[in-house]
Amino acid sequence: MKLATFDIFDTTLIRRCGRPETVPHLVAERLWPGNSMRHTEYVNVRRQASAQCGEDASIKDIYVQPGFTHFPEYTAEQIMHAEMTVESEMLTANPIIREKIDRLRNEGWCIKFLSDMYLGADFLSGILRREGCLKDGDEVIVSCEANARKDNGRLYVKVQEMYHPTRWIHFGDNRRSDYKMARKYGVKAELVDFGFTAIEQRLNHQAGKTADGWKMWLLTGASHTARIKNLLDPAATLAADYIAALYIPFVLWVLDWARKNGIGRLHFLSRDGYIMQKIAEVAGYDDIELNYLFVSRKALMRAYLSQDSADRFIEITDRRTLIGQHVNDLLKRLQLDRKELQDKYDIVFEYNRIVTPGQQQDFLSKLFDNNQFTPMLMESFRSDASLTVDYLRSQGLSDGSNQAMVDIGWLGTSRLMINRILGTDIPTLYVGVRGDVYDRSCGDYDSYFPTGRLDTSATGLIENYFSASPWPSTIGYTQDSDGSIKPKFAVNEQFTVTTATETNEKVCTSIMAQLRPYIHLFEPEMLRQWAVTTIGNLANMADSINLKPLMTAAAFDGVAMVKRFTPLQLINFILCGARYTAFDRGSLDITTGHRLAKSAWRLHDRSANLRRRLYTLMLRLKNR
Repeated sequence: MKLATFDIFDTTLIRRCGRPETVPHLVAERLWPGNSMRHTEYVNVRRQASAQCGEDASIKDIYVQPGFTHFPEYTAEQIMHAEMTVESEMLTANPIIREKIDRLRNEGWCIKFLSDMYLGADFLSGILRREGCLKDGDEVIVSCEANARKDNGRLYVKVQEMYHPTRWIHFGDNRRSDYKMARKYGVKAELVDFGFTAIEQRLNHQAGKTADGWKMWLLTGASHTARIKNLLDPAATLAADYIAALYIPFVLWVLDWARKNGIGRLHFLSRDGYIMQKIAEVAGYDDIELNYLFVSRKALMRAYLSQDSADRFIEITDRRTLIGQHVNDLLKRLQLDRKELQDKYDIVFEYNRIVTPGQQQDFLSKLFDNNQFTPMLMESFRSDASLTVDYLRSQGLSDGSNQAMVDIGWLGTSRLMINRILGTDIPTLYVGVRGDVYDRSCGDYDSYFPTGRLDTSATGLIENYFSASPWPSTIGYTQDSDGSIKPKFAVNEQFTVTTATETNEKVCTSIMAQLRPYIHLFEPEMLRQWAVTTIGNLANMADSINLKPLMTAAAFDGVAMVKRFTPLQLINFILCGARYTAFDRGSLDITTGHRLAKSAWRLHDRSANLRRRLYTLMLRLKNR
């Protein structure tokens, strides 16, 4: 007989709840919802009963212990069945191992499952069969029934004596029980690793220090399950560890805020709001309407500039100044072509980058105070404004209902333009904002991360990869033959699903779906801690992270997510603060390796401090 045996827990089956210690807490919540005293007592009694019975006990042995008589609401058997029900719900197949089982079975191997466990073989067989791992002829052998365990080698001896396999290979995740002891007793063993990632381990460690840490185990368990269900794909791992960990807490905060404030409709601003809306759709707040609003700064800008063009253009430009901006970039925002301006209107800019107040005034005058060109520009602005207003109204933004907008944030330009264009005061909820965010005269707002709390080194990554959308950027609006107003995209741009958008959506929504039954258990501060810890870990590259998905992701506005620096780029980045990618901290890690990158980043920070001091000194000398 060719025998292939598989460990069950954390190998063939994975726990959605992350750790076995979570199960008693879930049982307590199910039997005594909201009753903290019953919860604490049951978890303690369950732990003591297991310890009193010893390692070879069955679940029936555990529940005949006298401590369970302290719960008159239920019999011990009812509590035991509740635990078995929760265990069953929490267990799901590991697709990687399931595929290996199927392959070996097809090759003629006899399949058996071994476990050091108090749950019975019949119970586990039902779950393994349900999950497509066990077929007719397979067998489950558990320590509590065999009176032998893997961790001391006796179970391997017993199986050998029972079946006398000519070849035997065992698969498991425990280095001692599944590998060392198997090899000690002559079994060929293969150690498999489906453990927690570095960030999941950090979160589990934090959980162990808090009274309700088991709830954090639910979060890391959902992340862990999603990664394995996606075959440990690096993009899925990145999405589970960081994207879901940022956006699920934010979206739940948004939904709770909306419900508390009587908001019946949420508009998720494109393109950044796509993944947020997909998560919200799964969260189960059915009393709140969710709308994907096709807007962009480019699409709104021309409508907003149909009045007070020059002043408004400066107002919505970063830092409220054109100095430091490139002419071609500014024209692109206005959907104007530099060559066409020269050929048709004799408008010429003698500079490529605006560096003085005089050049700023020259740029504004040539566009907004030109007798030939400006009237035509303003007419096109007014035409765009009409379509923009019609689109926004068609989406219900001016119907007087209680509603809010959702966006990543930083400055609040879209909030300003939408509210000014419509004459409304629709609030906006942001992931984070800058210190110079537009004030509440542009519409009320709230931010999940307080000002300055979100590490700015990760904002480019959040905008360009975390928030990747299959929809292209909206450049304006057009009217269909039926009179409806639709978003307009650039030529040849259309809804396109990429690996990044598909993986991010699949992973984030699957984690949200797994957490949905337990949303009421998560305190806002715990969810916030989940987000803060993970995004801080990524921004600081505290752990070695597989950034390959970012290297193969599409560039955004011509800027790569990450890349390997050339030697010259590396020097310029460290010593001169040059920017090359959306996530330069990650690019540094890829270029130098994780360990060396930490030292290189410290040098980068020191050079930045030196540059700031020199700049301040130059200003003082200049103003003398």
